[in-house]
Amino acid sequence: MKKKIVLFSLSAFMFLNSCNNSEKKHKINITDYILNIPENKNFEDKYIIIEFWATWCGPCLSAVPHINKLQEKYKSNKELVFISMTDEKAEKVLATLNRIEFKTIVVSDQTKKTHRDLEVEKNGIMAIPLTVLIDNKGVIKWKGLPEDLNEQKIDLFLKGGKLNVNKTKINTKNISLKNDFFEKAITIIKNKKIDTTFYLVKAKNENSSMIVNGLTNGKYIVQNKKLSNIISNFTDIPEEQIKISEKFNDLTYNLIYKNTTNKELPKELKIKILNRLNLKEKIYRKEEPVYSLKISNKSKLKISRKTEKNTGHNSESESHLISSGSNINNLIRQVSSTFKIVIVNKTGLNENYDLILSKESLEKLNIDLRSYGLTLEKNMLSTKIYKYE
Repeated sequence: MKKKIVLFSLSAFMFLNSCNNSEKKHKINITDYILNIPENKNFEDKYIIIEFWATWCGPCLSAVPHINKLQEKYKSNKELVFISMTDEKAEKVLATLNRIEFKTIVVSDQTKKTHRDLEVEKNGIMAIPLTVLIDNKGVIKWKGLPEDLNEQKIDLFLKGGKLNVNKTKINTKNISLKNDFFEKAITIIKNKKIDTTFYLVKAKNENSSMIVNGLTNGKYIVQNKKLSNIISNFTDIPEEQIKISEKFNDLTYNLIYKNTTNKELPKELKIKILNRLNLKEKIYRKEEPVYSLKISNKSKLKISRKTEKNTGHNSESESHLISSGSNINNLIRQVSSTFKIVIVNKTGLNENYDLILSKESLEKLNIDLRSYGLTLEKNMLSTKIYKYE
């Protein structure tokens, strides 16, 4: 079976029509009621505000307080229901609900019938977070970003008024269909006649940022990332241990790398990048504060359930870091980058895990880590520093 490249963009965008003009009647399909389960599950004659989200999606979790506030404002209106829908299994969702408060009716449609019917997923592209307003006749009246929904829109929606929004930028799980660089990269990666490619250029005012890491299969795509972040990602060196010449501080790069013949891929890729940018690597040791990630209680560690595609995601909301089906090294990179600290992995763990961690402070982050059976310990240690100039 052929392995697929899994795409994950931290700030990718696509355009969707906010709603179509047809009077097609839509019906919400629900496979699991998970939280705030209503006594009456018949929504056919109700006004519905449905927000699509996922446990691994940082922007989705950032949007939760907003819909919670609207839910509280309109909770006395028995004709209006607020639904938060994912396509994930209930067990995975419950782990998130234990840490993030939802006041809406939380459900899942594991069939994705609703996602496809409302065009939240189209041509394999999932656009989330996304809010959809459906009237009591089952007709879509509005689609848009969660933060664009306000009391004025809801009042007009309930009165049967027309919500005039034509197009809205939507954060997506996958990269934009209108991204020329990405289309070029995928064309090269899929072309079986091309065995090797190395393409590195400065990024130019791009609103998308991503790394598609399939380096074990000889494929690697980067868009709009700093050099230290690129090197950290494919070498597993924490970004705080990488020092780049000052002239590269404000630069970001696009990179396409393909090599289906060489097994020394990380080593070869680093050499190619350094040669192209005329950089030399110098490795030295420095005594500095280092945090060791260790196991504090192994009984609390729970391996992530494998998803259909067996993919991992690392993202963040305004208040939390989210690691979903991802390995410990990816978590370390995420925490290191957020708190600007050096972390070494002392866990010996090779599996994937689901974690939601506070960004507010190191103290609160460590409290969350301990709830998962992990801990950060600070020491002064001699640390390798990788300098490129």
